[in-house]
Amino acid sequence: GNTDVDVKAISAELNWNFGPATLTFIPAYRDTTPRYLTYTPGFSFDTAETSKEQSYELRLSNQTDRVKWVAGLYYFDEDQTQHYVLRAIPFQQSQVDTTLGTVAKAAFGEATFSVTDTFRLIGGLRYSKDEKEQGGATITMLPRPGVVSNDAQRDFSNTSWKVGAELDLAEESMLYATVATGYKAGGFFPSVPSPNNSFAPEKLKAFTLGSRNRFLERRLQLNAEAFYWDYTDKQERFLGISSGGATGLLTTNAGEAKLYGLNLDLQFRPTTSDSLRLNVEYLHTKYDTFAYTAYNPPPFGLSAGYSANATGCKLGPVTPLTANDPFVPTDSLQTIDCSGKPLVNAPKWSGSAGYAHTFAFGNGASLVADANGQFASSKYLTADFINSGSDDGYVTFDAALTYHAPSDKWDVGLWGRNLNDAAIYTGGFRYPFSSPEAVGGDPTLYYAQIRSPRTYGVRATVRF
Repeated sequence: GNTDVDVKAISAELNWNFGPATLTFIPAYRDTTPRYLTYTPGFSFDTAETSKEQSYELRLSNQTDRVKWVAGLYYFDEDQTQHYVLRAIPFQQSQVDTTLGTVAKAAFGEATFSVTDTFRLIGGLRYSKDEKEQGGATITMLPRPGVVSNDAQRDFSNTSWKVGAELDLAEESMLYATVATGYKAGGFFPSVPSPNNSFAPEKLKAFTLGSRNRFLERRLQLNAEAFYWDYTDKQERFLGISSGGATGLLTTNAGEAKLYGLNLDLQFRPTTSDSLRLNVEYLHTKYDTFAYTAYNPPPFGLSAGYSANATGCKLGPVTPLTANDPFVPTDSLQTIDCSGKPLVNAPKWSGSAGYAHTFAFGNGASLVADANGQFASSKYLTADFINSGSDDGYVTFDAALTYHAPSDKWDVGLWGRNLNDAAIYTGGFRYPFSSPEAVGGDPTLYYAQIRSPRTYGVRATVRF
């Protein structure tokens, strides 16, 4: 298989200080044309997409001794097309031609008011409206000939807010606490007739308590933050089957989910030429409610693999697809309840550490050597919660060597990423015709997406 993505983009920023406030205008345009061709045993996936999007942000801001504020408007418009062909002859063959239009509008504002010289209150408000339309059709040749219209239209709106406070404990130490709500619009997936081809918005309430500190004449910075997030209707993708009998990734609302954790960030400059960085995060996550309907192809299927306790999820009844799947009458659907499992792509431990040294020269030039490492513990990649669909964790190292000319007019450097060539998985999907992941048996075949291997190059910058 292969991936070919062309991106053309342009953006600008205009700032005008006219006294009472500063006016900022940010227009942007992006044209993206990705093409994906993927093969797995028995399957071929051919996807061609287009995306044209434009966005505009207009905001006013100002700061006085007592009040710091910002208010603005946002507009986003995107037109997308997708042509998707799935071939798994003689069992499945389908073609999806979909158009999707999105218009997002928002009005927002936030202010910080100094009650005293050491105590401040924060308040913010944002209204969002998302208008989405989907068109086109899904044509199924196998297992059952038919055409499903993808037409759908839905509007989503939300008002989110933020309140908080800041307290200066000393000249270089501050405590803060915030409560904020968030919103992610719903959307559609093809191959299922309206109105069952959409999913609801995802909503979040986030509590944060933190401290920011500087010591040793600002050579040492130590920040700590504790957080608690409460999701409603969290959006997740899973391997399912459409009404036409075609296998694909569908999106569902998982229900409620919670996470909490602690983040520590340390930066230290023992000398003017040296700097150390360390960031560590602990994260605990859990789906309070999460159930979905999975696809069971013969002769393996989730009914065999899950009943062997491969995931710990609870099994619902098996529903045959005989009316929908005449070529493979033993195909079925099964409800999988994974409430209590950790969130997808959420390692319990993660972080980074780095060190940089600057070699200064008499003419004003410098040479900067920078080494950095990242790590993460194990995590599930998708909502199947199978052992082969998880990443055991990783440690990876990056490095750079950069020469800066006098007055920093230009620089040139060498860089390398993932120098130890670690396998870092980011997602994927279960192969539906793989053997079951029974206890003590072979793992289910899982096709994983992976980050880049060892990569290195040269970079140059000119400033004028």
